[in-house]
Amino acid sequence: MIKKPVRPRPVRSSTTQPWLRPAVAVALAAAIFAVDAFTLLGMAVAVLYVLVVLISATFCDRRRVVWIAVGCAALTVLAFAVSHGIDLDSTAFARCLISLAAIGITTMLVLQNKGAEQALREQASLLDVTHDAIIVRDLGDVIRFWNSGAEQLYGWSAREAIGLNPHALLQTVYPLPVHEIMRSLYAKDKWEGELTHTKRNGDVVAVSSRWSLQRDDHGEPIAVLETNNDISERQRAEKDLRRSEAHLAEAQRLSQTGSFGWNPESGQITWSAETYRIFEYEPTLKPTSEMIVSRTYPADRTSVQHLLVNAGTDRENWAMKHRLLMPDGRVKYVSVVAHVEPTGLGGFDFVGAVMDVTAARRAEDDLRQAQANLAHLNRVSTLGEMTASIAHEVSQPIAAIVASAGAGTRWLAASNIDEVQQSLARISRDGHRASDVISRIRALAMKRPPRQDRVPINETIREILALARGEAERGRAEVRTELAADLPDVAADRVQIQQVLLNLIVNGFEAMSSETISPRELVVSSSEDASGHVLVSVRDSGPGLDDEQLARVFEAFYTTKSHGIGMGLAICRTIIEAHDGRLWAARNEPRGAIFQFTLPSIDANAS
Repeated sequence: MIKKPVRPRPVRSSTTQPWLRPAVAVALAAAIFAVDAFTLLGMAVAVLYVLVVLISATFCDRRRVVWIAVGCAALTVLAFAVSHGIDLDSTAFARCLISLAAIGITTMLVLQNKGAEQALREQASLLDVTHDAIIVRDLGDVIRFWNSGAEQLYGWSAREAIGLNPHALLQTVYPLPVHEIMRSLYAKDKWEGELTHTKRNGDVVAVSSRWSLQRDDHGEPIAVLETNNDISERQRAEKDLRRSEAHLAEAQRLSQTGSFGWNPESGQITWSAETYRIFEYEPTLKPTSEMIVSRTYPADRTSVQHLLVNAGTDRENWAMKHRLLMPDGRVKYVSVVAHVEPTGLGGFDFVGAVMDVTAARRAEDDLRQAQANLAHLNRVSTLGEMTASIAHEVSQPIAAIVASAGAGTRWLAASNIDEVQQSLARISRDGHRASDVISRIRALAMKRPPRQDRVPINETIREILALARGEAERGRAEVRTELAADLPDVAADRVQIQQVLLNLIVNGFEAMSSETISPRELVVSSSEDASGHVLVSVRDSGPGLDDEQLARVFEAFYTTKSHGIGMGLAICRTIIEAHDGRLWAARNEPRGAIFQFTLPSIDANAS
């Protein structure tokens, strides 16, 4: 609760009517002249003109005081001439000289005093011009001066404040006990600090206060000059700034993003607290480019050093990703961005952010590993579903080998060497055929990291169709190819592209497995589109896809099969998109579905 200050009793002005003092001065001068000129008093009556000069000094400026003093001197001389003539040897003439000397000395003292008053008045006017609140109090803590700045700041006029105790009037709150402040003031003749005051309207204001102890000519303290400056807005701004900085620091900590400033010309670098945490340096250290290079992973140091050397010359925004090697052997991944900030006179700074993306990078690696594991499982599952087809593909060359061996044995018994040689050639051919089938199956089933090979797409299609021949015969489906000649190769992982083709072809066979569908035709085609990409299409004559199925067919865990898990097509799209391609589905006319994907050719990538 704010205590209401006691309002001071108004001080009545001691100034009387403005015409009274001039009238008194004129009457006094006339009376002195009359007594001095027309009476024979044996005394220096003209000395009383000093009173006229003193009275006139209270309402006249310095020039008028001089004229009045000259007038008084003239009256003195005139009175002597009236009463004594030209008797210069008389005592009366001596009294006249004494009176003139008194008038002159008094006038000089008055003029000196008026000059001092004028200087004080000018100084006081300067104190009123300033916006600071200036208060002068005596050693008894009574206000003796209260300028216009104090009136504006606190709301009390000078007439209301003068004569009161400033500490009680303003309900001052001190940062230290008052006796400690006064001890420092008397020891150093000054004190500075921040005080809290209460205005006339009850508002609380913070001020920056400076006290100066005033001393007389003998060095004795006589008063305290106090200058107060309103810093409430500054304190609020500083508080808001501290709150903003705290929020920014917390946001940087949560997002693991630090900020930095860098002047390439001077080499000066500034870091936020989060940047120190990312680089794991003590905040007391001054950051340098050597510290950055020292923390950089050895394989990335060349690129970082190159940027540090050339950024100051290029004067362009930049961004880079690199690794940090911590003293304990841990590796961090960071992403750094910076933009140019002009500083005037042709100078500039880089202002940027450094983000610790280690967790995100590891999550990406884990996701890629999970996707690779899932793709591998999908391949194995698909091969499992094709067990009968694979067995058929392998059993055919084996049966042919057995038959050729029996024929060769008979031809050998008949001593027909030519036929024996032909039988052995067939055995060798069929053996390689079986070996190729097994190699393709092993390649699809193997778990290995993605590669970038030069892949001829038509050859890859023929390999997968050969592997799926038994599946086609079992489902009594006709397989046709429409492969464009002279197609450019694609840069891809051969096994992953084989997996996509295998999934699409097997899905086509399964879509046409119903007994009611006839004819059962699967068409695999390849061509080059207008953008120079290789386009592969797999068309079936099955029941096709409705609108909902077309919209969701590539969603994970969405399937139209009674025994499917809904991951095959989702994995296929992930693989194609990882190769900068596109996979989509549409209706086939007059019935069925068509799945198409594109892959950038090596020629298109080179251009």
